[in-house]
Amino acid sequence: FYVERGGVEIEEFVLRRKNFILKGPASIKILNNRFEFSSEMKGRSGEIYAEASGELFGKVEINVSGYLDLFYLTDISPQFIDSGGYLLVNLTATNKNGKFSPVGEVKFVNSYFLLDAFPQKIKVNGVAQLTGDRVVFNTFNMETGNGDISVRGEIPFNNFKIEGYNLFANIQSVEINAFEGVDLMVNGDLRLTGVSVSPTFSGTLEVLRGSFTRKIDWQKELIKRRVELLQKKYFPLNLNVRVFSRGGFFVNNNLANMEMKFDLLGKGTLTKPIFVGTMEMIKGYALFREKKFYLERGIINFNGSSPVNPYIDVSLKTEIRDIQDNYMYKISLLVEGKMRDLKIMLHSEPPLPEADILSLVIFGMKTGAIMSHNVGGSSTGVVETGNLIFRHQLGAIENKIEEIMGFDMISITTSFSDVSRHSVFKIKLTKRLSQKLDVSFSTSDYQQLDITYLLEKNVKLSVGWDNKLSYFPGNFSLAPHFYYEFDW
Repeated sequence: FYVERGGVEIEEFVLRRKNFILKGPASIKILNNRFEFSSEMKGRSGEIYAEASGELFGKVEINVSGYLDLFYLTDISPQFIDSGGYLLVNLTATNKNGKFSPVGEVKFVNSYFLLDAFPQKIKVNGVAQLTGDRVVFNTFNMETGNGDISVRGEIPFNNFKIEGYNLFANIQSVEINAFEGVDLMVNGDLRLTGVSVSPTFSGTLEVLRGSFTRKIDWQKELIKRRVELLQKKYFPLNLNVRVFSRGGFFVNNNLANMEMKFDLLGKGTLTKPIFVGTMEMIKGYALFREKKFYLERGIINFNGSSPVNPYIDVSLKTEIRDIQDNYMYKISLLVEGKMRDLKIMLHSEPPLPEADILSLVIFGMKTGAIMSHNVGGSSTGVVETGNLIFRHQLGAIENKIEEIMGFDMISITTSFSDVSRHSVFKIKLTKRLSQKLDVSFSTSDYQQLDITYLLEKNVKLSVGWDNKLSYFPGNFSLAPHFYYEFDW
């Protein structure tokens, strides 16, 4: 196929995406199977001059120069929330056998970006050199969080397709909002290396200072991470990063006021990380219902398990005055074991049963006083009033006790007792032993034990015991239960 002579004059050639617009005339001339193309496009988005020449079905050379206003980058890619500055372009690309080899430079001038995955403004100034099969960064500087990041290295590519990474970043005094309520200032040296489909993020980060200030609701997730977003939108990322702090990281919220230090090695992948190392609580206190539990020791050891399951050893102490007898008790709270199988123990001086200690922590009095019809010499109206005061808090208290004691359900209610003829607190503890078998124990002015077995979808069989009647061995019962659930 041979073209001796021809040409096309385009009055207006338009590149458009939302508010990003470049337009201008274009010209194509053909002589003896060789062509020449030229176009000068202008607009509020920038100014680009492009020309190309070569054989119609062979080697082609393309030259592009000009500038782009990065303000309109948000219209081109949804990954950018905000952007600005200018991109100066001067490139020559040669096409041979269907493969392009660009040579030249791209210069960022007073540029800044705000990414969906990292919503913190990053200022960029520097030059990226294209050498035909890679992008080279020699003088590339970024500013974010009142600190500096310098980047060097290269990104190899083949026909504009990235093949890998070999990048190095030095971080100096950068403040970042890592997660909601987590603020850090860091130094570090980081590397991104390896093939494009599965690169490795490695290096060292030192946390100079940091804080966790988000208030925690026990019924909600602690930290909303962005790693799923990163993994979905970008690439699988392997980890080999050491993160450490010599102190100066503070937890300061509705649960604790505490200083910590740590030395952790993060491995695995971004969505399935594993950690090896130690976190240590230096000083401070934990808070529960406005009571301060002061730290004696606190160590969390990570052993590289997946899923993450560190060993926790925490000892806290406080003093609580019984509002009934005005006696001051020294309370020790010990938390020990793997995170997924924690043992939480309560001790007191002088010694009390755990139920009384827990009652002191929650209600300020021992269980006997709560169950009594005459609390501290007052009438039953005290318990009735207590119900009005505590009822709006009981949901959170129940959830906390469930978490501490390892029960599947705990309910704290008040009701009128037909035994003692007054209002009493009733505490019910339920543990699910299997999908079909539940055991529950409740106590008010008498104790009751129930073992319930699910025979089929709507039928349960219950074996019960209580000491409602005073004679030994108490009262036993066996009864079927039929139940149905309705959606409204």
